[in-house]
Amino acid sequence: MKSGPAATVRAGSPAAVEPLGEAKGMPGWKGARLVIGEALAAGDSGLLLELKDRAVTIRRRVDEAWQSADPLAVEDAVVVFAALRRLAAAVPAGQEEPRFEISGSKVPRRVCHVAARSTAKSEQVLLLLGPELPPHERLTLGRLLAGVFGWLVPFRRRPPPPQRDPSLPRLELAGTGDEAAARTEAATAADGYKVACDVVAAAIRDRARMISFEASPQGVAVRLDIDGVASPMPKLEPALSLDKPRVAAVVGVLKTVAGFDMKDRGAQTSKITAMVEGKPWACTVSGSRSASGERLDVVIDHVRPKFKTLADLGMPEAVAKQLDEFLKLESGLIVLAAPPGGGLSTLFDGVIGAADRLLRDFVILEDAAAPRPEIQNLRPVRWDSRTGGQPGSALDAAMREYANVLTSCDLEDAELCKRLVAQAGEGKLVVVGVRATDAAEAIARLLGWGVDPQTVSRTLLAAVSVRLVRKLCPKCRREFFPAVAPLARLGLDPDLTFTLFRPTQGGCPVCTGTGYLGRTASCELGAGPTLKTYVAKGADAGVLRKAAVKDGMVPMLQDAIAKAARGVTSVEEVQRVFQGR
Repeated sequence: MKSGPAATVRAGSPAAVEPLGEAKGMPGWKGARLVIGEALAAGDSGLLLELKDRAVTIRRRVDEAWQSADPLAVEDAVVVFAALRRLAAAVPAGQEEPRFEISGSKVPRRVCHVAARSTAKSEQVLLLLGPELPPHERLTLGRLLAGVFGWLVPFRRRPPPPQRDPSLPRLELAGTGDEAAARTEAATAADGYKVACDVVAAAIRDRARMISFEASPQGVAVRLDIDGVASPMPKLEPALSLDKPRVAAVVGVLKTVAGFDMKDRGAQTSKITAMVEGKPWACTVSGSRSASGERLDVVIDHVRPKFKTLADLGMPEAVAKQLDEFLKLESGLIVLAAPPGGGLSTLFDGVIGAADRLLRDFVILEDAAAPRPEIQNLRPVRWDSRTGGQPGSALDAAMREYANVLTSCDLEDAELCKRLVAQAGEGKLVVVGVRATDAAEAIARLLGWGVDPQTVSRTLLAAVSVRLVRKLCPKCRREFFPAVAPLARLGLDPDLTFTLFRPTQGGCPVCTGTGYLGRTASCELGAGPTLKTYVAKGADAGVLRKAAVKDGMVPMLQDAIAKAARGVTSVEEVQRVFQGR
């Protein structure tokens, strides 16, 4: 790098005061200011300095790309490196990281974070140069003194109480079906109606897919499912707590609206409507009882991801292209898999949504007791388990109507599985969803149901498996310099992976305080001659997994790690979803 105008470096937070003071007293500080000033003048978004064998090399980040820079042309490179490294103060977990404010000749003030790490062969210092700092965020002398004083006298610093948006959308609950008006009127007159409306409104506001009320001898728990993670129900009002009597009243209102038989302690399911600012939101209320107590779930049907393409689902381009070719075929078997609660419905909707359903008749076989949300040009053919109906009757009806493509989202019946696989060998395209941890286990589960291995081998086009991982909120995600050891455990090269992203503690209004916004799928697709060979032999899941990898399958854990390296998700989220694998 060429030397340029020296930058001005200020403490941007109380935690930055001490390391900045120490760095200013070092002989390389002047050169460090010149290095930062040159980066500011060039518009760089980051600098990576590496000390190896008493030589300092520099990489610049221009936009999102890292480029090699000219060697340091200021003073002694080693002492400059030492001064910059002193800015990277070690911070205990949970405490504020030092933040610096930097500016140069005719360059607006910007925020800067400094981090360091050691490898087996070198020392590295990373400077992340943020955008121009708005005037209201700049640290003034008064704010700095207040922060330093609070740091010196910690008992005077009281953390502010957690702030959540108290405003909830206007919402009314209404029944559906027979006697809906009478049930709605009875619920409206009940004591817990207003609180029930506020609970559902808070769930919709916070992007929750489901509200769970679960009673046990220890009490009652109310949780929201937000992006697949159970979260405590937020406080609706400062003076309102969801104690046991109040929750019992809310549950009573929801059961009344849903038309539940209050004397029936068995499983019951019904639809209700939540009118949010005049717009209807369909909800499914399900009640059950176990040895530990009663449970009531309210699934908000409108809070469902919609994917126009397989790429929107999160599939890598190569996987999406391969699966798209299979979906164009006239016959064969495609197996979709995900663990319970891991995204099977999402995968099924995405795959069927990406298929051409205009020129072929697509049919879904499903239980009338648990119908799925409708997909355009996917015709449901149902049996009713509540009246003793059998899945085979739905398949018989579909065959009489000459369906071209047969699908089942959540296949559990062994006899239906055998008949569908047989149809895949007789000119039908069959797409089935199976609850399994990965693609290999899904195939092994079909074989475990007694399906002929030779038939599965002959008809199998592909087995696709997913795990859903939460996406980092693009508004508040934070970039950081990861240590070498975690990168090595993930199989990432520290020389290529300079930064990762993680959620900001407390999030922001966009992500409703979670740090994550929506989910994406980590995927794997098993297909090929080696896999077919071992399927024909009836091999177990472990052998099938190795065969699929030999055919070129990239395991979905590696896909998830790649998404973390690109900043789509975080390493912590990948570890949460794939723990135990």
